[in-house]
Amino acid sequence: MASAMKTWLLTGDLTKVLFLLICIHFTRPLNAVSEPGKWTLNVNSDTLKKQSFFLFTKTMFNNTVIQLNWLMEHCDPPVKLNISWYLRSSRCFDEVFGLDPLKAGSYFRTTAVKQEGGSGFYVFHQHPAIECKQHMTRSEFFLNKFEEPTRLTEPVQEQPVTYKDQGMRKRSAEDPKEAVAVKAEAAVATGKAPAPAANKEVTPQHHFDADAQTWEDGPYMFIIHIQEIKEKSSTATDSVPPQNWVIQLEVSMKGPHDYISASEWPLMIFYMVMCVIYVLLGLLWLGLSACYWRELLRIQFWIGGVIFLGMLEKAVYYAEFQSIRYDGLSVQGAVVFAEVLSAVKRTLARVLVIIASLGYGIVK
Repeated sequence: MASAMKTWLLTGDLTKVLFLLICIHFTRPLNAVSEPGKWTLNVNSDTLKKQSFFLFTKTMFNNTVIQLNWLMEHCDPPVKLNISWYLRSSRCFDEVFGLDPLKAGSYFRTTAVKQEGGSGFYVFHQHPAIECKQHMTRSEFFLNKFEEPTRLTEPVQEQPVTYKDQGMRKRSAEDPKEAVAVKAEAAVATGKAPAPAANKEVTPQHHFDADAQTWEDGPYMFIIHIQEIKEKSSTATDSVPPQNWVIQLEVSMKGPHDYISASEWPLMIFYMVMCVIYVLLGLLWLGLSACYWRELLRIQFWIGGVIFLGMLEKAVYYAEFQSIRYDGLSVQGAVVFAEVLSAVKRTLARVLVIIASLGYGIVK
């Protein structure tokens, strides 16, 4: 009877494992939710036929520097490209991170607020026509001066005029200070207000190798637009042969804390502190277990296992954010591995609580 029960339990466990593997096989691959600091953009002549706008989103600190580097090219014969970019901040997190990359062209060069609560600023820059040829330098897009951000215009909502408003208008006409305040409010509504103060000029003691700089903390969208400049034939009968070319660009966003985003910087500090706490807790539990090693129960070894799993989980999360901070790239599968460790740790901890609740006789 006991052997039959063990066989049934083993068969049930194998069935669960098989079902989990089948679900993993037929589901889409999991992607890390971390915000990277570097992206590699591969564009060729066939890509532009389907997509010419490329979207990059991130939550950035103030004074974060955005770099657009030229990595590699294969243009034979040479081809001329028209490259421009558009940087926009928004108060609405969902507007930035919920935007479909295929619809990024609808936001490109827009000057007005498109979603309620999405007020912010924008910057647009058009690079001169670039002739793609062999042995291009990385600094093709570097600027000598940052563009000044412009406030997004908000729709003016008409409000009914009351006697109180008429009285305020009369007083503002009489008081010049109130008139200046009214003009300032009107400038904000029409998008003519000045942008937040930032150091836009390049200081001689700093090496300048960037394209744009953020002006406040918050979510940003960075859209790159690439067009191929077609050469017109000299006569109507001449036809320009199709050109096959490939370029590789790198987009990097480096802030005061390197490449990590503003939303993940507090998480990295949290996981570092939690990892240290788990290490201290593990050392304390190991010391107490060594002192009372003759009286240890089996459940106390499993409690040590829970502490070890918690320490490993926090260490993996911390390593993930450290990789993003210094390299700008996420470790493949690190977040998934940490989530699996977290699930196993919570399951084991709850099982131990249930076992301990049964009483000392069962635990012993």
